[in-house]
Amino acid sequence: MISVLTTIVYIISVVDETYNNKNTQKGVAISRTDTEDGYQIYKFIAYTASGNDLNTNNTSCEITQRLQQNKIYQISGKFMPLKGNSLNVIITTSIRLEIDEDNAPISKPIAHLIGTTLNNAEITNAGYALLTQ
Repeated sequence: MISVLTTIVYIISVVDETYNNKNTQKGVAISRTDTEDGYQIYKFIAYTASGNDLNTNNTSCEITQRLQQNKIYQISGKFMPLKGNSLNVIITTSIRLEIDEDNAPISKPIAHLIGTTLNNAEITNAGYALLTQ
């Protein structure tokens, strides 16, 4: 099953790396999930163009912009859950939002599941359980 999410995140840390002449960025992001102290942590990797090939002010959603620490982005990407209630995301699109850190919106991740479900979702102590094929 392919699982993709979309959410708004604040980039806590980001490191640029190069593997086989391909540019990547790895880091940690966070999003607010409610008005209290609720949050979701994301560990991410993004494949980006080189600095010469990409305008960091580009607002097209067709590419992955180079992510900058302490900035807010709307991201989409493939995800999988990790231990400790965090999510691992391979970012496929990112758009920088001109929002101040103190005004970061509440943004629960929206999951898009592509595949076949075998039954209705059931609520468990850990969350929702969905049997898929």
